[in-house]
Amino acid sequence: MINYIKQYNNIDLMLQTTIYYSRINLVKIIQDYETKDEKFVTEKIVDLIKNKDTSEVIESSHKWVFGDIEEVNGVLIAKLGKIRKRDQDTSFDYAHKKFIKIESDKEDVFMSHFLFDKKHHFFLFEERPEVGYKEINHILTESFKRFYKREVTIDILPNKVELDKIPKIAKRTISVKFKLRLSNPDDDEDLKIMETIIKDIHASKADMKFTNEDGLDIVNSKTYRSGTALVDRSYGDVYIDYLDKNGNLQKFNSKKGQLKETIPKPSSDDGWKLKLIDLHTKLLELLGKHE
Repeated sequence: MINYIKQYNNIDLMLQTTIYYSRINLVKIIQDYETKDEKFVTEKIVDLIKNKDTSEVIESSHKWVFGDIEEVNGVLIAKLGKIRKRDQDTSFDYAHKKFIKIESDKEDVFMSHFLFDKKHHFFLFEERPEVGYKEINHILTESFKRFYKREVTIDILPNKVELDKIPKIAKRTISVKFKLRLSNPDDDEDLKIMETIIKDIHASKADMKFTNEDGLDIVNSKTYRSGTALVDRSYGDVYIDYLDKNGNLQKFNSKKGQLKETIPKPSSDDGWKLKLIDLHTKLLELLGKHE
């Protein structure tokens, strides 16, 4: 896995947290094939975070709220809060030496820090034991669906470093299977070959498998480069079977090689802002998106 932060073996696990790198993708409908309006996703996600009350549309035993929202150079930095009401507190009756339950109107709030890139729709989020990926995914995607009558997905980015190693270390590549979809859109030149194929037939998804027991050319192939460029940006997955230098069969699955990083927890809101901006900048550099 990629590590931008030096790891310290003596840091208590309670002082660490995990950041996932993902992207918010619009689920395509037929009208999307005739337009390239990337503003739709941006405007609606920003509106959802800044203006909407998710409790209006989400059925949950907890209340979910967005807060501490700040915009910095085209990215939103905020927190998703999970509010749990404590119906009872436990106290101790010293006179009778008993533990007793008392009614309470107190609340516990668990927060996940996140960053949303308005231009590229990258979504960096903190996963915590109390606020998991599945919960974050559900709150955002279900709220989007209910408020705006469209669907989005939150797809964790694959580890690009591991994927980029394969053409360099593979003795022979036997098969490459792509499961792809259209971008949000994204105008990068290296996406166009696969995007043109998918658009030409008005497909919502495309499954393509290339095999050759004598070896595929994944070093010079523009098709391979275009497919993996879509995968790098979370617009699909790739499965690769190849022989290593010793002739052993190796299998790569981009869904299992997720891009995440464990970091020391910042101690302040300013610290969180600086850290998320730093991680976002390094992600853009990794994907060749220099701002």
